[in-house]
Amino acid sequence: LWHERIALSGQHWRPEWGPISALHTTRFAGRVAGVAQELLGTQPIAMSSHAGNLAASREVLRRLKEGGSVGIAADGSSGPARKLKDAALEWARAT
Repeated sequence: LWHERIALSGQHWRPEWGPISALHTTRFAGRVAGVAQELLGTQPIAMSSHAGNLAASREVLRRLKEGGSVGIAADGSSGPARKLKDAALEWARAT
């Protein structure tokens, strides 16, 4: 998903597909987005934009192994818009 589309992913996700999660940064705007995602039916996963993403990667893989799905803003938290970041591609390959 591109950044501008991830917020409403929970609204378009059918319950029979299982739970859906989405990543958000720990910066203020990301925390606000995480609360909004949760209110719209998506389970948020916090990911630090400064630290290594090992913890977030583990959480993503854990939720996938449990049968859930994870929406990732493929262009990352800091853009540029619609330019694929490595982490999204690595997680897709791992699943």
